[in-house]
Amino acid sequence: MLTQITWNQFMLAIGGTGTAYYLAVLLLFYRSEAKRLLTRKTNRTTLQPDRLPPPQVSIMGPASTEVAPLLSEAEAIRVAPAQAIEPAPDNAMLAEIKSLLELALEANAQKEEFLSLLHLIFTRHAPRSQVHHLEAVHQFLLKESKRQLSFELSLSDLQSIWPKDA
Repeated sequence: MLTQITWNQFMLAIGGTGTAYYLAVLLLFYRSEAKRLLTRKTNRTTLQPDRLPPPQVSIMGPASTEVAPLLSEAEAIRVAPAQAIEPAPDNAMLAEIKSLLELALEANAQKEEFLSLLHLIFTRHAPRSQVHHLEAVHQFLLKESKRQLSFELSLSDLQSIWPKDA
């Protein structure tokens, strides 16, 4: 379009024109306010003196050296007795064991097959399981095996398949 002028020249022209326009508006419509703003002198005699900070007063007063009375004696404080909470084994492990029991019942599985599959479940969940969970799982398996399996499980069978490093 306009190849005779550069962008730099264009921006300078627009900036100069804009400045002249706003200066004309200021002088035409806000002459008295601009004159007052430019000719204002600060007169130190009319200024208020700075306030001095108030003196530091202690709100609470000095600390008391008297021994405060006890609110209650140690024997009078009642604490609820500790209740033994029965820990629950891992729900995922129990769900897998229940499905294994159902599968063994349907397939009429042999003891060796069942114990090898149970060993896989124990191995998978052993890092998360704790000793009291192990005992609960053993009791659950002994009870359910009498009801659902065609063979008898013993505690020594279950202890032999539990991973040694857990």
